[in-house]
Amino acid sequence: MIVGSDNSVRSVFNAMPRVAVSVFGEEKYEKTSGEAANALPAKSDDQLLADLYDRTAQQTLDDADIDGDGMMSKDEYMAAQKRLADADNRIFDIDAAEDRWSTFDPAGKGAIDKDEIIEGLKILLPLKVGHLDADMVERIRTQALEASKETLQNFQDAIDVESKKPAMAETIKTTIAVQASLLSLYDEFK
Repeated sequence: MIVGSDNSVRSVFNAMPRVAVSVFGEEKYEKTSGEAANALPAKSDDQLLADLYDRTAQQTLDDADIDGDGMMSKDEYMAAQKRLADADNRIFDIDAAEDRWSTFDPAGKGAIDKDEIIEGLKILLPLKVGHLDADMVERIRTQALEASKETLQNFQDAIDVESKKPAMAETIKTTIAVQASLLSLYDEFK
């Protein structure tokens, strides 16, 4: 069989421009097979953290700045913290709020701007973007492997022992200990 230009099967494999209707209006977007996709540029870890601190500082300022002067006074901050505690159905801890305020305003000026809020947030919330160093990864892997081997051995012992109840109790204790060790590793990342 000869495939000619008039054959519909051949037309499927020919590169042809495609026209798609835009969801934003009547204009059409033509895309050929060789055109690269328009993707947003990836952000670096530092940019992601800077964006997070910036958004958090702006939200903090928006929530607290009652008089709209672009500054957050200590009274405004304390009132916002009280509202937040009430909204979360928890007791307002004035001492903890005072400690946080002293981090935001170490000079004791009484009012701070968005940049000072960002600097305080960096101290109060020292964040890194999810990268682990090789030593920590190896420690986690080794501890998880040892815990898994120990749990497996305990289950095997429970099967081999005639009286399974004491062995199962020991297995449960070991499983709880394994979970506790994994939780302690998790706490190291906080």
